Amino acid sequence: MSERPPTPNGVSRHEHNSEPHPDPSPDKQGGAEREALLQRYPRIRLTPAIEAPSETNSEWVYAAVESIELERSARDLLTRQPELGATAVHISAAEDFGDFIPEPEDPLDMIATVARGIRQHGDAYAFWGTTP
Repeated sequence: MSERPPTPNGVSRHEHNSEPHPDPSPDKQGGAEREALLQRYPRIRLTPAIEAPSETNSEWVYAAVESIELERSARDLLTRQPELGATAVHISAAEDFGDFIPEPEDPLDMIATVARGIRQHGDAYAFWGTTP
């Protein structure tokens, strides 16, 4: 009789086992769909840096873009609301950054870099971004 040694859970496998073995690669059996669900899409709420900001004069933007694009979004927000007299923006909220928490005055180029890293590499990059 030709038996293989027991598996770690104690169940022995026979050579003539007709059960198919699942392919664990991400592009097989819905792995791509699962991977897409785990992707992060970091975004921030830009708000004019004024004494009494409100949600009506702020804007959500995707942060996983080139730094120049994020800075352009900030300039556009200020240009559309000249009556506020703001010359700068701050980050009033953020989502999908994992363990990384953007601060209101963080430089937009740094936020864009971290957001792109999180988008490309996932939660590990978010954790890395929180370490001193």
